[in-house]
Amino acid sequence: MRRVVIVSADEDLRRDLASSVRRAGYSVRGCGDVATSRARVADDLVEAVVVDGALAEEAEAIESLLEAAGNPTPRVVVIGGPASGRRRMQLAALATVRLLPAAVGIEELERALGDPDESGTAEPWLGRDPSTQRLAAAADASGATDATVLIVGESGTGTSRLARRVQRASARRDAPFIEVDCSALSGRSGLETLERAWAEVVDPAAGGAGTLLFDHLGELDLRLQDAVSRRIEAFEAAATRAPAERSRSLPRLLATTRRPLREGLDAGVLRPELAYRFEVIVLSIPPLRARPADVADLAPALLAAACRRLGVEVPRIGPEVIALLEQQPFPGNVTELGNWMERAALLCTGGEIDAGALLGRRAAPTRSFVANTLNLRELEEAAIRRSLTESRGNRVRASEALGISVRTLRNKIRRYDLADVGRTILPPDVSI
Repeated sequence: MRRVVIVSADEDLRRDLASSVRRAGYSVRGCGDVATSRARVADDLVEAVVVDGALAEEAEAIESLLEAAGNPTPRVVVIGGPASGRRRMQLAALATVRLLPAAVGIEELERALGDPDESGTAEPWLGRDPSTQRLAAAADASGATDATVLIVGESGTGTSRLARRVQRASARRDAPFIEVDCSALSGRSGLETLERAWAEVVDPAAGGAGTLLFDHLGELDLRLQDAVSRRIEAFEAAATRAPAERSRSLPRLLATTRRPLREGLDAGVLRPELAYRFEVIVLSIPPLRARPADVADLAPALLAAACRRLGVEVPRIGPEVIALLEQQPFPGNVTELGNWMERAALLCTGGEIDAGALLGRRAAPTRSFVANTLNLRELEEAAIRRSLTESRGNRVRASEALGISVRTLRNKIRRYDLADVGRTILPPDVSI
């Protein structure tokens, strides 16, 4: 069971945060002060620490907490503070610390806890394949510019993680990094989400405009595409009038897409003016099947991460298993490989992974398990489709009806390609 420590002197806030964190699948322990939390992270294998911003005025307190944890270092999520811009920059400079606003939503909190970048205890997603190394170098080089970057990659390849790598390599690494899931936006609520993102990314108190990531840009609602284009034009016009203020008023724009934007243009679901704005620097992540050398690096690391989450011993993964994995197509890419390794951790009983058991070819009970899993996948997809339809695409309501977290629902929507189910398209005579 994954473990999180919540640090706040406010008992009500601790209780509210604990409720949200448990929904994300974590075991929770609460502390009223940083000193107590240091002892707890030192005594237990803690994956993340959620800290009330009121206790984070001194960056040194968070540094001491990280030092007490040892290795692996937990992620630290600071909620609502500190107020001082200098203190915020000190905290943001710590590799495993993420700052969130006081009015944080459950989805953003789950994302901060469950989808970290590769700096701390995150699961790996890049290996030593030559194509991977060239990609990493290109991402670091593009970070040194202020140009718009489009990242293209299949589901599960780590497009948003590569975007965060670009941001960390940029001069804006200490400024806000705001991520918007375009596939979840529609209508007036989508427009309001975009407006909040624009406001947060150019927050003057943060010391300058930050980086805004449009995740799944190709799936953005047509009407909202106009709103995004207009806002970019307004920022660019302001920067042209005052070039010296460009870095303070114009955010760095990044975007990810599962398919080349040209396909959206040809299908008429993407406006040319938006596509052209984002096709400045294009980074393409090869699918895992095209970089087999990465499998030998990623499989053992993903297996170890899965075992940490499950609280079990790490089994040996022999060369014959690695060779078998290198032959798999992995349409779900690194995410699917991680799921395989989690299944291996659950099925392994002898200290070493059996290749036949991993593929479900060991004995009749194992084959039955795999067959039932396939049937359950079909039932799961139908249940998610029905909930999205009944909730008109509202993922919060759909996740509550299904009894799963929003983050889990988002991952399953991507797995089954259900992004458009239940979404309402406004008629031409309705304005937003």
